[in-house]
Amino acid sequence: MLAMERLRLLIDEDLDVKIVPFFRSRGHDVIEARELFGVQTQDKENLAWCRANLAILVTGDWKFVSPRRASHRRAGVLCLRGLEGHQLRRVTELSEDIEREARLRGDRLFMWIGREEFNVLR
Repeated sequence: MLAMERLRLLIDEDLDVKIVPFFRSRGHDVIEARELFGVQTQDKENLAWCRANLAILVTGDWKFVSPRRASHRRAGVLCLRGLEGHQLRRVTELSEDIEREARLRGDRLFMWIGREEFNVLR
């Protein structure tokens, strides 16, 4: 088995904070946007930080899923959409898939997870 590469994740303020300790327990470098920037961070600040720090933005903001939105193309994005109250459960179920895709795609990761779906843009 290959050694797990540690991911750097910026958790957007719109997500359930329960996913933070989960990702940390798996050995990842997890930063919360609200601690880094304060409340109501602008998307462009989050994305700029992710690009500069080779991080993946983990968000519930659906606008990041639009293929027309090109501003994130040099920052990885993991969108947890429509999972109110179920974010931790879905992330737990798909943790190995998320980690595998993040290692493969890095700053080109474009993934969204819903209640029943799991999509990766390649």
